[in-house]
Amino acid sequence: MGASIIVDDADPKLQPYFSGDQWGLEPGTGDSLLNGTLTSCHLEKKSFYPTPTFSLYFYGSDFSLYGPGLSGVALNYTIDDTSVRPATDFNNSASTNLKAGVKLWSLTGLDTSYHTLKLIPASGLFAFDYFTYTPSKYTTLTGSRLIVDDADSLIQYSGNNHWTKLNSQIFGNGMPYQSTLSSSSQKGSTLKFDFTGSSIAVYGALNQQSGTLSAQFTVDNGTATTFTPFNGTQAVDPSSWKINQQLYYKDLAPGKHSLQLTLSDISGSQALYIDSLVYEGTSGTTLSAANPSATGDSAFSSPSSSFFSSAKIGGIVAAAVALAFVACCLRICCVRRRRVIQQPNQPPTLLLVHQNQKPPPIFSPPSFNRHESAWSSNSRFTPSSPPETPFTMPTPMPPPPPPHQGPPAINSLLGLLSRTPDATTNPGMPTPVVPTGIPTTPTHPAQHMDGSDEPARPAALMRERETGSGPAPAPPPYRERTSTDTLE
Repeated sequence: MGASIIVDDADPKLQPYFSGDQWGLEPGTGDSLLNGTLTSCHLEKKSFYPTPTFSLYFYGSDFSLYGPGLSGVALNYTIDDTSVRPATDFNNSASTNLKAGVKLWSLTGLDTSYHTLKLIPASGLFAFDYFTYTPSKYTTLTGSRLIVDDADSLIQYSGNNHWTKLNSQIFGNGMPYQSTLSSSSQKGSTLKFDFTGSSIAVYGALNQQSGTLSAQFTVDNGTATTFTPFNGTQAVDPSSWKINQQLYYKDLAPGKHSLQLTLSDISGSQALYIDSLVYEGTSGTTLSAANPSATGDSAFSSPSSSFFSSAKIGGIVAAAVALAFVACCLRICCVRRRRVIQQPNQPPTLLLVHQNQKPPPIFSPPSFNRHESAWSSNSRFTPSSPPETPFTMPTPMPPPPPPHQGPPAINSLLGLLSRTPDATTNPGMPTPVVPTGIPTTPTHPAQHMDGSDEPARPAALMRERETGSGPAPAPPPYRERTSTDTLE
């Protein structure tokens, strides 16, 4: 079965992935909740934000959601940006109503690639306690909490008759992880678990029976820690159960460790119930660990062989190193060849592009803070900040003016005088016909008509001067008055 990654609802890393102000974190709402916390979505609360959502991003498969069973709850979801669809198999069974630790909904059959899952509460009081998913080879295990069920073969139990498996049962007000428990009432029963991590926790169930119960925990054969939940003075109530109880926890140096549990004292109607083991992964944690070899008459462990032998693994590593070396050499040759082909005075185009361009902005979706429920005793509502002002484009600059071409009146007049009428420019006027046999006046180059420096004027302007129409002639050139000049 293997380990799964477990994430509690109170994990601070989940805070940015809640959208909307209708989410509430409610601590201390039940003894059978994992770490005593619960996250709920109150749709009855009026909000100016869009529909509340909870988004998850992970590498892995087989996602499962756990929490209290509540009637009248409807959930929608979208996976990998597909269309929104209802969670038709959401657990609304009457037998699990108001029970903690219920598997509310699961999504199986996913591949081991990267997934985006968005949960959208549709109706009722949606609440969850924790969720799990099966990691893949791409999943980062460092810092993740991995959970191993009590029925997993990775855990070694002593004695064929020392431990009893309890399956698919409801214990008081809750259900254990994967609906299984391992119990023992025999003094001296042991449990062993080998792992690679930086911490270890043991979870179980407590039943208010008569008698005494005491267990000892050791890591790497170190100093034993004694756990005594019942010393014989407790009130007796066989119907009282507490699920998801942490029996033992220890921080460790990252590395390989071995946990051992020993039932040191038991009397009356008591029994030790083990539900799951949770450890924190490190850089050395792997998912392909073989089952530990059994010692003595272990009941639930079985030996297993590795898929690859040491020789095969060594050959694969050597081949990978050789391929990496060849690829590095080829890349160096290609880079040198490009430098030789490239002109010495021409800068690389790719370099100029990178220098002139700026990296695209990183988009971070707005996140909204969860608040504790208004119905809890420690309510601390803090309104989330409204969305930021949308980005506005700058005002475009006006186009540059056209190049200077002189006053429009003069340009129009010169164009009119220099244009030769033809059928294409003025279809309404016929093309003049020059009669044959009439001598034509020879054309001469333009000359100065009055002996001045003024250039020759067009014929149309000369006719205007003769008839007195049009603009007045130019005044004579200016000359200073001398003493010999007489007044006129």
